[in-house]
Amino acid sequence: MVPEASDLDLKTLNGGIEVKGVYGDIRFEAVNGGIRLADLGGDVRGSTVNGGVVVRLAGDRWRGRSLDVDTTNGSVKLQIPEEYSADVETGTVNGSIDLAFPVTIQGKIGRSLRFTLGDGGARVRVRTVNGDVRLMRP
Repeated sequence: MVPEASDLDLKTLNGGIEVKGVYGDIRFEAVNGGIRLADLGGDVRGSTVNGGVVVRLAGDRWRGRSLDVDTTNGSVKLQIPEEYSADVETGTVNGSIDLAFPVTIQGKIGRSLRFTLGDGGARVRVRTVNGDVRLMRP
């Protein structure tokens, strides 16, 4: 439990990390564990080596600088509200990408996607190397 406006620096070797309802400079690293992020804002950056990533966005846009999350071995699930505005980047090296809602994409479609939702805005980036990517509505 931390105050809603908090800066965090989290590290774990064998276990997951879950952060919910916090706004601030948030850094995290996990080696053998998943990442669960919900209702965040600020400058959020982190990664896991062996674990999946679940991110649930809230509101109508990212409040703060950006969200940047990576996993090496695990799937990515990004839940984006219907009226959300952001510049979204996602991708996988060895996996598939599943979009549960329509987006407009220009250029070559490969293992990564970059698109704008609504009016655009802060960058929301989630990627994996070995895993599937799923973008869905909550």
